[in-house]
Amino acid sequence: MDSVAPFVKGVEILPDGSVVRFGTNYSGKFQEAHDASKASIQSRISNLESDGVKGTGKNSEITEITGENFGEHIIKGKNGRKELAPNVRYITEENYKYTTDELGRIVDVNAEELILQKGTRNPGMQVAAGQEDRLFDDDGGHLIGTQFRGSGDIDNLLAQNRQINRSGGEWYKMETEWANALKEIPPKKVSVKIKPVFVGTSLRPDSYKVVYEIEGKGIFKKTIENRAGG
Repeated sequence: MDSVAPFVKGVEILPDGSVVRFGTNYSGKFQEAHDASKASIQSRISNLESDGVKGTGKNSEITEITGENFGEHIIKGKNGRKELAPNVRYITEENYKYTTDELGRIVDVNAEELILQKGTRNPGMQVAAGQEDRLFDDDGGHLIGTQFRGSGDIDNLLAQNRQINRSGGEWYKMETEWANALKEIPPKKVSVKIKPVFVGTSLRPDSYKVVYEIEGKGIFKKTIENRAGG
């Protein structure tokens, strides 16, 4: 996404009106936003775009976290459990970019170039994904798989129906297609964009909109429902 040249140092204005602030420690601000009253949160939600993905609306201010500040996107939530800070864009060392909404839900993932390298799983975080909205037949699904060095922490996990996540499922088959392209000689470049779609204030996605490009093969678009059969 192209940006508009900033007129204030440390601020970037995107074409959709979002504001990205970077290069500064905003951890205190994250915690303050997280601790806001339920009434305040609901008031802000009502002003956001009503396209099924709550948060990151045109008037949302997004704070960018990268480099030495990486890690500040994970905060201490209810009963001390890990949660994601609201309205942040965090960038991993693999250059995978994630954006959260007003409720700290991942609503956008952009991997400009996948890396075929094994990451580390975190079974505890996989079990916790989705919290109270997780269903009995869900897994903790990685948005960027561990075979692409995707994080094993809460910052890359959502509650995902186990049938689409495991062998033979729609998500599994899609990831296999990416991996096979990266295993070719020479490897093909694979770019991926993922938008989890939420309903209401649920922490469990209702579906996923995915656009990916495989070098020399084209651009592909998929909508995967978060239920058995996809």
